[in-house]
Amino acid sequence: MTNDQAPSRTDWPEWARAHKACFDVQPLIEMHKGEKVQVGFELRLYAQMPPRGRGIDERGAQILGTLREMLESVVGSDHPVARLEIASPSAARVRAETGLTPEIELSARIFRRQGTFELVHQDARQNLAFLEQGLIALGLKREN
Repeated sequence: MTNDQAPSRTDWPEWARAHKACFDVQPLIEMHKGEKVQVGFELRLYAQMPPRGRGIDERGAQILGTLREMLESVVGSDHPVARLEIASPSAARVRAETGLTPEIELSARIFRRQGTFELVHQDARQNLAFLEQGLIALGLKREN
């Protein structure tokens, strides 16, 4: 597999290492009835752009597609507890954490399937373990 090829599911861990793919998870806070309520989690997946190959738009689209497939394999539309909302794709960007290497970012929000505005309890992070473990099993590193 080269950096310009879309990886198969069995190649995802190798692809994740080659692209230094990682993720971070933060609480998602919304205003509900005048109060700040944690309603879920905000998730960002990152993968570095390969240094050469096809044009940046084509490479970026392939990377976004792979990140999306990986995420949806962990939190599919039929997941019994979690509901995934993937944001519109962003352009290649440079984060301070990675220096001058451009990355593609895929952002998503994760909510309960039922009771979106019910308060997320302190132990909710433990309930998110399936997501973090699933992404790590696919080769992504945890950022925070």
